[in-house]
Amino acid sequence: MAEQKSRQFELKKITLTTNSDKEYDLKQMVPDFKYYESIEAPFCRVELSMVDSVDFNLNLTGGEKVQLDLITEAADGKGKLKLDFRVYKIGKIIKSERGQMYIIYCCTPEMYNNETNKVFKAFGAISEGASKDEDHIPKHIVKKYLKAPGKRIKEEHFEAHSKVQVVSPNWRPVDLISYISDKVTRKSSGNNSKPSGKGSSKQSGFLFYENQRGFQFRSIDGLCEQESKYTFKYVQQGHTEDAGYLNVESIQYPDKANHLRHMRMGTYKTVTSGVSLANLGANNITNNGGSNKSKSSPSGTIYAARETAFDKIFSRATPLHSQPPFNMPEEVAGEGAPPTRQKLRPIPTLIHQQGGSGQPKGHPDSGSETADTLAVAEYAAARYNLMKAIQLTITVPGNTGVCAGDVITLNIPASRGEQETVLKDRKFSGKYIVAAHTFVFTQRGCTSELTLFRDSIPKK
Repeated sequence: MAEQKSRQFELKKITLTTNSDKEYDLKQMVPDFKYYESIEAPFCRVELSMVDSVDFNLNLTGGEKVQLDLITEAADGKGKLKLDFRVYKIGKIIKSERGQMYIIYCCTPEMYNNETNKVFKAFGAISEGASKDEDHIPKHIVKKYLKAPGKRIKEEHFEAHSKVQVVSPNWRPVDLISYISDKVTRKSSGNNSKPSGKGSSKQSGFLFYENQRGFQFRSIDGLCEQESKYTFKYVQQGHTEDAGYLNVESIQYPDKANHLRHMRMGTYKTVTSGVSLANLGANNITNNGGSNKSKSSPSGTIYAARETAFDKIFSRATPLHSQPPFNMPEEVAGEGAPPTRQKLRPIPTLIHQQGGSGQPKGHPDSGSETADTLAVAEYAAARYNLMKAIQLTITVPGNTGVCAGDVITLNIPASRGEQETVLKDRKFSGKYIVAAHTFVFTQRGCTSELTLFRDSIPKK
């Protein structure tokens, strides 16, 4: 009975507006749907399962508007699923006697704008007549090119980043944002509110995604600094007296260790080299375009390899907990151990995001351009891999208050206790980032499948 109560919801609206402006109520035709959002996806999506006995599919041609408005009891008034979508695909039709079933695939309208509005423009110091809005490139792109409404663009969802110079050669808006995500740094962090001018001491690695609350451009470390919004607990069925809104119904555990994957991805140790490219605007193609040409290296110069080890990345990060999630294999641990991944990064002067611009010593955008460019790229890639060190998938009562990018706390009892005390499972209990939220609606109730990422574990 408690399980049924925990899945209760109020479905206010599922409507579809055709291209001829006719509006239809789909409540009786949609027995279930799935809604998706993820920190690794720039747009939200929904899949509507249709049971059609009136040939409603003849009204569909694609591009129709869909409105969804739903709230769950578990959210406790802290959030609801209220979004506008557009149909981008109509699935295959399965006919049975006089009825038929099919799936309508929908996305947020900005996904259409991403395909039609290309960005052909220079940003940063090389841009002439740039407006102040362009200082934060992702927010400017979402507003001007994705044409998102103001309610989907909130100041607190776009973390401040360092300056960057970049030319977009007719890219899609999302491709441009993705391009700069590992090239910009945070203006400040919780542990270091005044970062030094060196790229080797800054935090980078940004994610661009959309959730129920709007578009987000957030650093991985910034996400980890959030307060936990919910605490979910795993209890045996029938051993709870409350409604069970925050009970974990099922848990899928991942492989506890996958050293080969971490070695291939360079989580443990990576070496990166830089190659200086030519400045396309210079008459002499051997010039790399540096501002101080007397000290500028010619194009084609290969800079010394830089090694990045896991322990250095972890000490530089702002993890969810204080202890590293695993011990490095002895083959890659310690000084002199070989790196497991090698990278070669081009360094065109026009895209330098750090230093070399006449800034005073100690300014966030001062320092060595080449060294900073390599250091920022190294950290961004390693931080992304570290974020995925521990992964879980849990199913909980449908909760429209939980969004991708939130931090939640998970309490899992250990298999063994001390005397009559039930201890927490230290490996898997604690804080997590919600990497993805799959919201499943049926007429009987709603469930939320949460994919969780974590970069560390609590100390004993």
